[in-house]
Amino acid sequence: MGKIFSPSELERGLVPREGNHMIAAEIIVGKLDDASAVTRPIAIQIYGSVAEGCPTIGSDVDLLVIYDEARQEPTLGIVMNAVDCAEKTTQVPVEASVVGYNQALRGDFRFDPFYLRHLHHAEKRDPIYLSDLQ
Repeated sequence: MGKIFSPSELERGLVPREGNHMIAAEIIVGKLDDASAVTRPIAIQIYGSVAEGCPTIGSDVDLLVIYDEARQEPTLGIVMNAVDCAEKTTQVPVEASVVGYNQALRGDFRFDPFYLRHLHHAEKRDPIYLSDLQ
């Protein structure tokens, strides 16, 4: 979706620098890949403009995380840590969709139909960061 910066953020330089979007994605993927077996998500996917290599200053990092519901609390903690670290380090906002594995299989999680279409097309384009972590 992206971000619109306030005049105050622009004046204080609180906007991403060139290359920060990829750095944010790398921070997230690195932290989730390095997580222990207890906290590691089942799968992660970075998609959208960052995965396509064409983010703008207003772009965010689009992130899909699928986790094991039996390990929900520790996994969500590590995901929140990774997102917070990426956002604070790079000034790049992260739009995370976090879904339990069984919920993903059933398909009963609720997304806007246009958002689901976006995910479907993102998957077809073979994003640069797609990791099966189990």
